[in-house]
Amino acid sequence: MLNKKIGFTLTELLIALTIIGAIAALSIPSLMGNLNRKQMVTQLKSTITAIQTLAGNQLTIKKSKSLLDTDFSDPQKLLQEKNFQIAKLCNTAADCWSNKYKQISDMSETNLFPPDGKTVVLKNGTVLTYKLDNGYTTNDDKTFGRFYIDMNGKDKPNIVGRDVFEFFISEKGKIMGWYEATGEEYNKETSITDCKSGMGSYCISEILRNNWTITY
Repeated sequence: MLNKKIGFTLTELLIALTIIGAIAALSIPSLMGNLNRKQMVTQLKSTITAIQTLAGNQLTIKKSKSLLDTDFSDPQKLLQEKNFQIAKLCNTAADCWSNKYKQISDMSETNLFPPDGKTVVLKNGTVLTYKLDNGYTTNDDKTFGRFYIDMNGKDKPNIVGRDVFEFFISEKGKIMGWYEATGEEYNKETSITDCKSGMGSYCISEILRNNWTITY
C-alpha cells in the first residue's frame, strides 16, 4: 500500500484544463478592459497635467491672473509646436476625429462628438480640440476655454468616457469638469448617468473626484 502511486487520470486532467480554460475565458476580457482603462486614464492625466502646467507657466511669464493675457486666448496661438508636441495640424476637427462616437449606456451613437474648434494630433496619437468658452461662472473664477480629447485618435473604442472626454479650463488656469465649471450641486448617480449618456465633462468630474480612476 505504501508503494502505490497516486496520480490523475487523463480524464481528470482534461476536466481540470477545461475548467481553467473557462475561467480564463471569463476573466481575461475583464482584466484587459481594466488594463486599457488604466492606460487611457494615465494618458489622459498626463495630457491634462501638461495643459494645466502650460497655463500656470504662461500666467507666471505674463505676470497675470487671467488667461486673457496668454496664448489660451487664441486657439490658433495655443495649439502650436511651442506649446505642444504636434504631429499633425487639422484643417477642421472632422479631418482628425472619427465620424462616429458611442455612449457607454447602450452603445448607441452620440451627436455630441466630433466637436468644433481648432484641432491638432499630438505625437502620442491624441487628438486635441480647443475653443474659447466663457459660459459659466463659479465663485471668483469662470470658464475660459473648453478642450475635447480623443486619447487614441480615430482608433476604437471611440466611446465617450473611455477614450473620449471634454473638460474646461478656467480664466485662472484651473482644469474643470462639469460640476467644477458650473457650480451645480454634485450628485454621483446623476453624474455617472450623464457621463454614460455621452457627456464627457461629467466623466471628467468623476475621474477628478476619484483620484484619476475610472469607477463608472
